[in-house]
Parts: sequence; structure tokens; C-alpha cells
Amino acid sequence: KAGIISPDGIIFSSHDRDWLYSMTRELGDKRKTEIKESRLLGSHSLREFRFDLRSEFSMYDGEKYHVQKVNLNIPGWVIFSVSRLISKTNYFYSHLVFIILLLIEFLLINALRNFRLKKISDRSLKESREKFQHLFESAMDSILIINGEKKIEDVNPVTTSLFGYPAEELYGQQFSKLFHADSRDECIEHMRTVEMESRERFEFHGRKRDGTELYVDCSMVYLRGDNKANSAFFISCSDITERKEAEILLQNAKVEAEKANQSKGEFLANMSHEIRTPMTAILGFSELLEVSELTKKQREYIEVIKNSGESLLYLIDEILDFSKIEAGKVVIEKKNFEFRKFIDEIEKTTNIWIKDKKIELKFNIDKKVPQYVCGDPERLRQILRNILNNAVKFTEKGEITLNVLLRKKLGPWVSLEFSVSDTGIGISERDTDKLFKSFSQIDSALSRKYEGTGLGLAITFKLVEMMGGTLDVESDLGKGTRFNFIINFGEADHAEDDENILEKGKRQIHNNLSNYSVLIVEDNSVNRMLLDYTLKREGFDVVTAVNGVEAMRSLDQKKFDVILMDIQMPGKDGVEVTREIRGTSHKDVPVIALTANAMKGDMEKYINLGLDDYLSKPIKKRDLVNTVIKWIVESKG
Repeated sequence: KAGIISPDGIIFSSHDRDWLYSMTRELGDKRKTEIKESRLLGSHSLREFRFDLRSEFSMYDGEKYHVQKVNLNIPGWVIFSVSRLISKTNYFYSHLVFIILLLIEFLLINALRNFRLKKISDRSLKESREKFQHLFESAMDSILIINGEKKIEDVNPVTTSLFGYPAEELYGQQFSKLFHADSRDECIEHMRTVEMESRERFEFHGRKRDGTELYVDCSMVYLRGDNKANSAFFISCSDITERKEAEILLQNAKVEAEKANQSKGEFLANMSHEIRTPMTAILGFSELLEVSELTKKQREYIEVIKNSGESLLYLIDEILDFSKIEAGKVVIEKKNFEFRKFIDEIEKTTNIWIKDKKIELKFNIDKKVPQYVCGDPERLRQILRNILNNAVKFTEKGEITLNVLLRKKLGPWVSLEFSVSDTGIGISERDTDKLFKSFSQIDSALSRKYEGTGLGLAITFKLVEMMGGTLDVESDLGKGTRFNFIINFGEADHAEDDENILEKGKRQIHNNLSNYSVLIVEDNSVNRMLLDYTLKREGFDVVTAVNGVEAMRSLDQKKFDVILMDIQMPGKDGVEVTREIRGTSHKDVPVIALTANAMKGDMEKYINLGLDDYLSKPIKKRDLVNTVIKWIVESKG
């Protein structure tokens, strides 16, 4: 026989009715009363159990009984069995009954647990469905559920509002129905991709029920089932029409701006060419006249012409430099140069500017500054020239001072501080920011009194930044101005132009330039005459040609050591003529481009097109002769 005992030690279930409501251990009267009043026993009275369940064997009525007990999974409850030890068979059956009771208990408990879990699961599932439905209907974005056949199964209210379709019209329709005709193939392709990669985000061109077009940002997730019928797409869409239209407008504006910028660049290049071509003659012949026999008055006239021409050329270069900086076409070069010699040249130029003013010029170079440095001397010259020119322009009397100090020396690098101060008109603190703005001066009165484009300091500011420094200004109205910047240079042990190229070249070719022939191909008669006269004056044997046809004819008649080739000529331009020359026996003759194009990259462009070197108009005599001799030396070497 067996039974189940409660945590209080009372038998609540048993094979033997006499055992029911028996106490297996002592209970106090108070606890007995509490149990009776709790109606757990109904009208039954408690009585003592006849067996001792504390040990494995118990004696009753002179016979021995076997006792087994197992704690149930429910805390405090115990299942027990009592069997008389008469035979092994009875012992076996007692164990069998006990096992059956355990099995019943196990099944009962699991049934109860499963029932409870099912109730919890059903409640959770219901709550989840309710939450999902709430989120689905209250979402800010359009949400669609598409089945494995790519047909719409469900949509939220935002979808009907976004695309203008009632939900009933969308159910069972292909998702591509919401795409514009030109995007439907794209939709199919995206859904194929999602089936393979599980998720994707893309934009598509959509179409509403009334035909209105819109742009949609779409996030798609593929929920893979055990087969295609049980799979689905979960899709979230948001309207990005305003953003997309703004992007299209911005893109169109960018294209237009690039076209305008390209047109501006072409216009500047053309203007540069048109102005530089006559400037070649003006400055070239002025330079030749300077070394001829002139009266004092004539020499003054020539100097005025030359200075005016150089001022005009400086103005052109300033506009071109600004355009090149804006277009990102300025490259900072690295070249060894002698620093003090460089500053001496700057000082000589500045002295010319101040000759009609009561200004004292002071240039102070720190003794610790290396003799040779590596950097971009031309850009540094431009920076100092602009700042010093500005100082001279706005200073009538007093002094202008340039100080150069060695600030740091780190390995092969030196940090040099440049400071230019003047005793000029100065500016107020609130106007200092205007100094570096393009095409601007402090006020209109200044623009009338002091000439200039208003680009010089703007260019200077950007060049200093490109060289790794910062241009600072301090000024007091009526007392003067101070510009300050620091630039790092490499320390060098020599200068690349220590020896004059012309003199060195002349020694290499034994100073007999008449043994070397130069062909000049130039359609402009004035420039042709200037180049012819300049080179003949140095002693070269010179032949001129108006165009490519004459150039090829000259090459058939004579061998030349160098060819000077104008790029822009009617008929065949200089590049085409050069290509023709490269196909003849004169293919190794150095061809030097002559062009008024002075934009950054022109030199590289012409060299890539087959020319050997490049001279920009107006061509200075020194540059012309040095370049010709350099290529004679290289070709003979």
C-alpha cells in the first residue's frame, strides 16, 4: 500500500482508506485546530498512523514491513509505500506499485506544468500579437508584409496614406505595383538580392495611386521559412522625396558651378594668353632698348614703359594665382636655395618701390639662420613681395622692417619666423579680418586712393597656409601694421643655382654660340622678331618660320640644335608640328614650347604631349638664353 504525505505530515492520498487523514508525525493541538479550520479535512478527524516512516523497516502487529519514501518535485510533499515482508514476490509487487505511483506522479506533475506553460505561452502570444499590431498600426513609417510569392499580405495605415491606395486594393498585389515603371526591374532585382542576403536597404522611384511620383527609402528583411510558402518579406518605407529633390537640385547646381568654373578657367587662360602675347614684345624690346645708346630722357621713358608693363604682368599673375589656388592647382615645390642671397634680392626690389618715399628699409636676418635651405623660393618670394608691397603702399614715411628669426631646429628641419612691420596708416582691430578677403579693401575711399585688386593678401594668406604656416596681423590705426608667419624649411648644404646656368653652359660649349642653330616657329611677327634679335645678339645662328609648313621646310634644308615652338598657331598648332617632327630624322632635336598659357599644369601637359620644355610668355631674355643653352648642353652631353 502507498500514499502521499503533505508538508504537515498528513496522508492525503492512499490505497488504504483507513490511512487517509492520518498523521505520520506529532502535531500540536494548535496546528491540528488550524488544519481543521482551514477545511482541508472537512468533517474527518485526525488520527495517528500505525507505521514508523522514519526507518526503512517498521514492525506492526508482530510483522515486519518495508518502508520506502521519495520527495516529490512539489516542496514538502512525500510519496511512500509500505509492504509486508512475506516473500520476494510481495517485495517485488510492492516495488512495482511504488514505481507505478512515481510514474503517475511524474505524469501528473508534467501535465500540470505543461498546462501552466501553455496558459503562459498563450497569454504571452496574445500579448505579443497585440503589441505587434499596435506597433504595426502606430508606426511612423510605411510597413508592408509580403508573402513568399512577393504579394502584399498586410499594410499599415501609413502605407495607405503614403501611396494613396486603400488597403483592400493592395492586398494580393505585387510589391512592384508601388514602383514607378522605370524602377520595377530594379525592385525585382532587389528582392532577389534580399532572398540571398536576408536584408538590404535601397532607394526607389515610386508612384502613388493618383500618378504622383515620389522617392522612397526602403529597408527590407527576408524572413526565411521551411519553404517558400512559409517565407515572407518585412518592408519598411519612408518618404525621402524632399531630400531627394534637394539632392538633385544640389547636384545640378554643382554641375552648373563646375561648368561655370571651367568657363572661368578657360576665360582666364584665354585672357592671359591674349595679354601675355603683346606683353612679350613690350617687355622684351624695353629690355633690349635699356642696353642701347639712349639719352637720359629716353632712358626714363623706357624705364616707365618697363615698370608699367611689369605692373600689368604682376596684376595678371595675381588674378591667375588666385584662380589656381581656388582650383587647387598650386603645388608647393622643394628646391635648395641660398637664403641670404634670396633676401638680398627681395631687399633690392623693395628699395626700388620706396625710392620716391621717405621710408627707411631695414632687413635683419638672425645669424643662426642656415646659409642654404630647402623650400619653395618662388612662393616665399610671392608672400614677402605681397606683404612688403602692401607695407610700401600704405606707408608714406617712417620705416619698414623685415625680421627673420630661427625659432626651432629639429634634425634636418628649421623653423623660420618672418615679421614685416611698418609705420603706415594702420587699421582698426575690427577691420583686420577684411584684409584677407578676396577682392576687398577696408573701404571704398582706400580703393580709390590705393590701387590694387584686393587679391594680394588673400593669395598670401592661402600660400602661407599651403606652406604649413599661419599669417597673423597686428595693427593700430594711425600707427602701423605688423604681419607675422612661421614656415618650416629643410636645411641644405648647397644651392641648386649656385652657378649661373648661362656662364656654365657657355664654358661647356666653349663660348662659341655661332656654331649652334636655333629654329624659331612663331606666327606673331613682333614676337618672332624679338626672339630672333635676342638670340642673334647672343651669337646663335637663328632661322625663323611663320608656321608648321615653313618649319618642316627649314628642317629639310638644315640641321638645328634647338627648336622654339609656339603652341597656338593657325592651321597646325605647335603640338601637331612637334608630332610631325618626331616622325622624321630630327626626332631627337629638343623642342621647347613657347606659350602664353601660364596656368598650373600647362608645363606638364606640353611635356606629356611630346615637347621637352616650356617657356611662358612674356619670356625674359635670361630665361630664354639659359633654356636654349641648357638643352644644347644636354643634347651634346
